[in-house]
Amino acid sequence: MPLVYNALGAGTFLQEKALKISGELAEHLDFNTVKSALFPKVANVFTHTTTLGTKVATLECFLQLVPKLDNVFPLFVMMLKVVYHDR
Repeated sequence: MPLVYNALGAGTFLQEKALKISGELAEHLDFNTVKSALFPKVANVFTHTTTLGTKVATLECFLQLVPKLDNVFPLFVMMLKVVYHDR
């Protein structure tokens, strides 16, 4: 995990790679780790980046994190279901 956390604070290329790994990694982490460590890091990357590719990778990572955090974000999950059901 420290390698992924450090990569999320690095350059754009490493951030995109770490975001792709983070979404898959979240399936194997407990709720508290995702909530207190991984989600804030991903949210920070999304907030501070201006690169479109990194923003898209962050949103894809959020999609993989939400099922793990669905107890915390029920409205967000409901919105995602509505948005993706219409496609």
